Amino acid sequence: MCHAVVMECLIDVALPVVLSAPQMIGTRNV
Repeated sequence: MCHAVVMECLIDVALPVVLSAPQMIGTRNV
């Protein structure tokens, strides 16, 4: 149970970061 909750938290935090990272990198390069 605890492990599943940790994985969910990591996914919830990682997904937005992964999705926004390319935009930030692209904006920096441009």
